[in-house]
This record gives sequence, C-alpha cells and structure tokens, in this order.
Amino acid sequence: MEKQKKQNEKYLKMPFDQFSENYKRLLTMSWWWPPWKFNDIVGYLEIGTDGGTCLTADIYLKRKYLPKGHPYKRTCKPNDILYFREITKIHLRGRENDAYLKALDSLVTNAKKTIKRRNRTFELWLPPFDFSCINFVEAVRQAEARDVP
Repeated sequence: MEKQKKQNEKYLKMPFDQFSENYKRLLTMSWWWPPWKFNDIVGYLEIGTDGGTCLTADIYLKRKYLPKGHPYKRTCKPNDILYFREITKIHLRGRENDAYLKALDSLVTNAKKTIKRRNRTFELWLPPFDFSCINFVEAVRQAEARDVP
C-alpha cells in the first residue's frame, strides 16, 4: 500500500494525508484485495422437514471428495455433486419459531461435525445473518399449503 500511496502523492503533488477522507477510502479499497472467503465449493447442505415434526438435512459433496468405494464414484465426473450422508433428524419441541431455531442449531452443529470428520479442512458456510430473523412457522405453513393439490 505504501508504494501505491507514493505513486498517488507524486501524481497529485500532495501528501496522502491531505487527500479527502472519501478519496483516501476509495483509493485504499482499490489497492487492497479482499480475502477469498470461498476457497473451493465442495458441496452443500440441504435442510428441510420430514413432513412431520422433525428437521432433517442431507450432505451432498463433489464426487472427488466422496470416500473411496462410494457406489457412484466411478460413473460420474469429478465435479458432479452427489448424495453423501443424512444428518440425524432433530425432533421439534413445539411449533413456535424458537423450536425451529433450536432444532436448526442442533442440525447445523451435527452437520459441521460430520463434515469435519470427512475432511478437517472443510467448513460449513452460514449466511451472515442470524436465523432468528426468519419466520420458520410461516415458511412451513406456506410450504405445507403448496403441497395440497
């Protein structure tokens, strides 16, 4: 960054400290390469309900990350994403949003452990917001209403 500062000082013929705050911020952002948050996507976690009183999840991985001897490993391309494992169902203790949040937290914790057992460098990415901002009761109600013909 020092090299970039000197180049701009030379070009604008004034010290970097005298640039406006907005201009300094803009320059600094353009010089700095943010860290790569998502290295290699190795799969995904599919979360849903069993249609009753449980939350469940399935882990899908790229073929190249599946264990040796997986039945589909030989017949697919390396980047094909295939079913790997189911996470143990978590029973909902009630039908209010807090019950869904507790079950989801437990499900995600179990998924993280399972993924780490497969490969210690794998990480489960979660969205940058807290799940409490989602109304799961309403989401399940709408999903159930769509299933009815």
